[in-house]
Amino acid sequence: MPRHISVAIDKFKYKLLYAAIFGEISSMNTSQFTQLNGYSNLFLGWRGEDDDMFNRIRFANMKILRPPPTTARFKMVKHDHESSNKPNPKRFSL
Repeated sequence: MPRHISVAIDKFKYKLLYAAIFGEISSMNTSQFTQLNGYSNLFLGWRGEDDDMFNRIRFANMKILRPPPTTARFKMVKHDHESSNKPNPKRFSL
């Protein structure tokens, strides 16, 4: 099953940001990725593509596995978002 690995990140006070998240650090095998038709090319900029992947996984009747937050704890590396990578305002309608 696809795995959402980064369930506890310092930036989010080591709590799952929301139940339908499938971002930051995740993994799946090639067969699963192919079955889900990969990531959409419709998302420009930051945000949206991870939520879309969550929905693809759900609609394919796959279960997302998550390790316990006591094990999957991460510290986010500081990085600047490029100005061209602003959230796509159409991401919710996609």
